Amino acid sequence: IALPPSFHPDLALSSARAPLPHLNALVIQTNTEACLKLLDTFTDLPGSAKILVTTTNISDPYSMSAMATLMGEHASSEGAPLLRSIVIGLDRSPPQIIDDEPEVGDVQPPPARSRLAILGQRYSQRLKSAGPYRRTLEDEHEVDSSYMGILADVGAGTENEILQSFLQSWPLDQATHLDLRTATINLTLLGTLLANLPAMTTILVRPESANVGVLLEILHLYMRECGRCAVPNIIFDAMDVNNHPIRNGFDDTPRPSTTTLARQNLMRMLLYCGETARAGLPLRTIEIINEPYESRHRLIDRVSGAGTDWGELY
Repeated sequence: IALPPSFHPDLALSSARAPLPHLNALVIQTNTEACLKLLDTFTDLPGSAKILVTTTNISDPYSMSAMATLMGEHASSEGAPLLRSIVIGLDRSPPQIIDDEPEVGDVQPPPARSRLAILGQRYSQRLKSAGPYRRTLEDEHEVDSSYMGILADVGAGTENEILQSFLQSWPLDQATHLDLRTATINLTLLGTLLANLPAMTTILVRPESANVGVLLEILHLYMRECGRCAVPNIIFDAMDVNNHPIRNGFDDTPRPSTTTLARQNLMRMLLYCGETARAGLPLRTIEIINEPYESRHRLIDRVSGAGTDWGELY
């Protein structure tokens, strides 16, 4: 169901009920008010039915809380699959640069917005698409693990509040995997995720992304203040290494390539691995997946003979 953002449901829709006991998937794309009305209108959905919602122009976080509750009730109904993996997508619109002070009567730039996605999966997928659930929105008949998802245009600064409302409304007590490959996060957001995913054991990140630094910061925090390893398994997805163009700053200062950043972050994680082992709180695994075949593009080159000696880390 795709409706224009300007669509407003009438009173007839507000009071209507449409039982759909044999539905396989419900994909809705419209404004928040219409999404809520449609979710409330469709009744008797089987617990196995997939629900994916795309909504725009979120101005009131309360409306997202109501949507999180409706979707959580469905995910908790009889026949619903267990959610084992959570995918987070987050893109922030860059701030607009204004050369001069605005004068009275000038058109003000629109407020900063973020594109937030939360996707619950039956199992973690190692091959990601270009977005949190791009392929599912284009073809809802494609077989994948997606079960419950929201993609929303929200105001900058409201991401953590909205994220928390969904995490607390959905049944995530058995979610073991957190996928951050399509998100740009900060310490507050990652703290919210860790606090609301009690069974989480594994995080997937891109090795060249700034998320690795945020992850290391919170891992050190948990080890220092809580005396435990917050995430025992780290998976680096190297698929996009070398595929991202090298962008220079405004002053044309050269920046490290994605390969260099990925290798630096891998070494930082390995050093953290040594610290946790010496503290008696070792990680279980650090895994690299989807590496390019050519050795010059790999994070760790192939080593002949007996292999690599990691003893120096301990």
